[in-house]
Amino acid sequence: MKVKRAETIAFFLCDECSAVHIGLWRNGQMFAEAIPIDPDAVVADLQATIAESKARQGITNTPAVGHRH
Repeated sequence: MKVKRAETIAFFLCDECSAVHIGLWRNGQMFAEAIPIDPDAVVADLQATIAESKARQGITNTPAVGHRH
């Protein structure tokens, strides 16, 4: 399976079903979409991952400007 990297991850509220959707975007087009069963768990996981990333990099609440992989 070929891995696709997203340029943007967007969270949005669906007008049809009123659920939170997660869209993965690259080259201006959405190539994958997910509807989480438990949006609160997604938020908690994201916050924990961001906190761990900051701790590993030794940074505080400063935004990463020009960050590239």
